[in-house]
Amino acid sequence: MTLAIISGSISFVQGGSAEEFCLPFVASSVYFFIKIINENDFRKKYLLINGAIAGCVSLIKFNLLGLWFIWMALYFFKLISLKEIKKAFISCVYFLVGMFIPIFISILYFVINGALRDYYDVYITFNLTAYSTTIDLKTRILNMFSAIFQQMKYNRTIYILLCLGFVNCLTTKILKNIWINIFILLSFIFLMIGVYIGGLPFIYYFLCFEAYIIFGFIFVFSIVQNYLSSQTLAICILCGGMIFSVHYPLKSPNRGYMNIPQSAYAQYIFKDIIDKSKNKTLLNYDNLDGGFYTTCNIVPNVKYFMRQNVGYDRYPQIIDGQREAIKNKEIEFVVIREYKDTIGYRKNIPYLNDNYKEIKKFKQLYEGMDFTYYLYCLK
Repeated sequence: MTLAIISGSISFVQGGSAEEFCLPFVASSVYFFIKIINENDFRKKYLLINGAIAGCVSLIKFNLLGLWFIWMALYFFKLISLKEIKKAFISCVYFLVGMFIPIFISILYFVINGALRDYYDVYITFNLTAYSTTIDLKTRILNMFSAIFQQMKYNRTIYILLCLGFVNCLTTKILKNIWINIFILLSFIFLMIGVYIGGLPFIYYFLCFEAYIIFGFIFVFSIVQNYLSSQTLAICILCGGMIFSVHYPLKSPNRGYMNIPQSAYAQYIFKDIIDKSKNKTLLNYDNLDGGFYTTCNIVPNVKYFMRQNVGYDRYPQIIDGQREAIKNKEIEFVVIREYKDTIGYRKNIPYLNDNYKEIKKFKQLYEGMDFTYYLYCLK
């Protein structure tokens, strides 16, 4: 039922977001912590596994690491409370070793390919500076809480289940181990700080938080079991699971795109043209990756092959690099996308109309917006 609701969530939109890849890691580490505390099982393998998970997340989206900071901190203090002081400090080492393994593999890859500096500049420096908004701390905190509650209310079922889950933790009547309750609350809060303190509430950010709705289900079924027999409860859960599994995926924001033919997509229309070239190269100019590279089976040959959600004033290197590629005729095809606010801007792109000619125009509806795509070819 949890998976069904997530699949129908408005945050589960488009696909391919970093949060989507991190969601299983969030759910796994939450599960592992509860298992460790409930079973009083502090074996080193769990530290290595969850350290490795944290390492993977650090390579995907490092501002989600607040959850694993709390994970290890509470693990440490739990051992301290058991007077296992030496074991507590050794556990930190094992966790860090597990975390270092995927990071080391990643760094080794970039060292071998002579791209370590690019890796640092793009993933660390860029992400730390480009996306944050220049607002004071008080406003950041207010925006953070505003964003989290706004996104919770996009889906009423998720909002209710999250609230029930928190009630569950605060009352400690069902999840009776105080360490588990503290972990659930603090991990959610630290995850929220890492995600929303920057001040930008993109809709897909909330996806990782939806793993916590399972505690709402636990709360509901723990109450229901007081009034039903075990067999009746099992039947109710089975029927509920089947209903949720059908109903919520049908509410998915992606559902409307599932039966659209390829002929309705600019990506496939342009692919038929691009595929005729022997040495095809492509630039998706001044926009997020629109799937053109994947559809056309093209590995970009220029560094700045797309634009992130960052303005020119913050990181001019992207657009400047793309314009330089157009000026030097480094690519054969260029894709331009226009919307109502940018109609005609392709005519003013430096060097584009001097070096390239428009060969195809295609209008496409995307999430309620009428986009017009233009395909340019080298003269």
